[in-house]
Amino acid sequence: MMSPSCSSPSRSSLVAPTVVRALSGAALGRAAAIICQQWAVIFAAVALSIWAQSWLVTLPVLLIVATRQHALLVLMHDGAHRLLAGNRFSNDLLSNLALSFPLFVSTSRYREHHLRHHRNVNRANDPDLEESTIPATQRGLLLLLARDATLLTVLKSLRSLDRFGMAGMFRRNSGVPAREKYAFCAFATVLIGTLTTSGGWSLFVLYWLTPMLVLLPPLLRIRGVSEHAGRLGRGLLGHARSIDVSLAERLILAPCNVNRHLEHHLFPGIPSYNLETLSTALRAHPLFASQAPITRGYFWGARSVRGELYCADHTAGDAAS
Repeated sequence: MMSPSCSSPSRSSLVAPTVVRALSGAALGRAAAIICQQWAVIFAAVALSIWAQSWLVTLPVLLIVATRQHALLVLMHDGAHRLLAGNRFSNDLLSNLALSFPLFVSTSRYREHHLRHHRNVNRANDPDLEESTIPATQRGLLLLLARDATLLTVLKSLRSLDRFGMAGMFRRNSGVPAREKYAFCAFATVLIGTLTTSGGWSLFVLYWLTPMLVLLPPLLRIRGVSEHAGRLGRGLLGHARSIDVSLAERLILAPCNVNRHLEHHLFPGIPSYNLETLSTALRAHPLFASQAPITRGYFWGARSVRGELYCADHTAGDAAS
């Protein structure tokens, strides 16, 4: 999956096998509880906005919804690794109905895309390599985020989404199982019927599509850049980031331990809710502590993602001219 340098330790030497086994695998009850938490926050925030009837409440609510949409995608990533439920059918059904279909994504199509990333991480045939390519200046990155938030890159985002979204699900040779297609048809029928009979289309557009199209893309951009940008050509413990985050960053930018991307690449069989425990165990190992650079936050300080990319030298190949 990765190309460690000759001086890099093996994964198996970093954490005791008993610890890895204890943290690995699917726990349906815990995964379902975390999924329910995200949806509970979404419904509670939207209900508050409808009750308040004020843009002073609605605007932050739209941001809250976007952060929980991001969380749903992170949990769908667990589903792609079959870490939601031990049974494959149950795992994919839960992932599709509760996580991917509401955001117009196919779990099986995303799985195929994402596992290619794991097999070819930071190489020329890595399907996510473009996300690790950054503008040459901080101003360029800020402009790119602004374009994401003003729909100027929405068409590109939709084309990108087509790699694992619903648009290509029904194409011949899409690789999507028939049961997933039937499940999406049932989901779409129920959604359209419910919104039509309840007169809820305007609420759906405001509270679901607006944050998904306007606020979620910049969050995904920041997450995509933070995972591998500036780390191309590094060894096993340097090719991805592990980021220590503040509470605000966790709530807005790093839901469900998505900031522990290095840990995920080292042990992809461990679900997101156990990555923080894994990170603690890894840091107790002297080789990990000495060779794995820990990033401190996303924007502030020399050791933040921004600081690493723009306040210190980085490989020219990681920056777009």
